[in-house]
Amino acid sequence: RTELVLNAHRVIHSFWVPALGGKTDMFPGRETRMTLAPTDPGIYRGQCAEFCGASHALMAFETVVMPPDEFDQWLSAEARDAKPPQGALAQAGATLFLEEGCGACHTIRGTQAIGKTGPDLTHLANRHSLAAGTLPLTAQAIATWIGHTDTIKPEVNMPTYDFLSDDDLAALAAYLGGLE
Repeated sequence: RTELVLNAHRVIHSFWVPALGGKTDMFPGRETRMTLAPTDPGIYRGQCAEFCGASHALMAFETVVMPPDEFDQWLSAEARDAKPPQGALAQAGATLFLEEGCGACHTIRGTQAIGKTGPDLTHLANRHSLAAGTLPLTAQAIATWIGHTDTIKPEVNMPTYDFLSDDDLAALAAYLGGLE
């Protein structure tokens, strides 16, 4: 059995993974708990089931069910700091990430990026999707997301970096795509 501790910050959400169980509402300022007992390993799609704003239909997530020994290995790997960037392009992306202030919102453990507003990106490359299930996790999708957040997800809090060159976006994508 797995207990999830759920909360919302600004609006009501409803946590729903149809293949694993019912829905649980999440209210701003209140902690809600949900218990699941999945039996079959796999990746299950979840969705916010409560209209929560302009990007509601783009609020998907994945729930990964794995055997206990695999979970222990995953948890140990997730506790580690990010690996240093590999190659000149990824190193340029790491520098640009900090210069553009991305670390003010995002955390990448083991670096100067310690923001708490946006998602923790320490092991971004191990995910299957980007932008709450909106895009596949590819270098092109990362670059597109950074350069066009407002057109991909209306009313998203992350600013659009449409002023960055294609080379800069490629460097950022190389860095972020290498965070395993």
